[in-house]
Amino acid sequence: GDVYKRQGLGTLFKLMVVLLLLKMVMAMIFESYKKHHGEKKRSGANSVLGDIKVIFYHFSHYFRFKCSDSYCYVTPSTVLKIISVPEFDGQKELTFFDLRCGIDLVSSEQHFPDLHIGHVHWILRTYGKPSSNQGGVSYGTANTADIFSEG
Repeated sequence: GDVYKRQGLGTLFKLMVVLLLLKMVMAMIFESYKKHHGEKKRSGANSVLGDIKVIFYHFSHYFRFKCSDSYCYVTPSTVLKIISVPEFDGQKELTFFDLRCGIDLVSSEQHFPDLHIGHVHWILRTYGKPSSNQGGVSYGTANTADIFSEG
């Protein structure tokens, strides 16, 4: 019986050490996140809850896109490729036609999804704002800083 008590106490001690180490690691991760997130807060970054909402938003749209032949969705990495085209350097806003041109410029890459006008509309609805053009059809613009403000 004495051996089992020592083994049980030894196991309990090891478990406590592991839990304390895990708690310390988690505290360091959260402190690092708060420090990094606090600096970005001025640039429009979200809270943890806001980040979770963004992730849920993209997952829900992605699954809706996968389950439907007619639903348009563009991944954030694809949007980043489109707006990172060198021709857009210095532009603060991108129009419908700019985005379409960006898609044409990067669509020659391997593994680039086949995008059409519906995808451009989706990008503008998701990341853009209505345009105040006088006359003609208004497709809206997308502010490149608002799309990805990670800098």
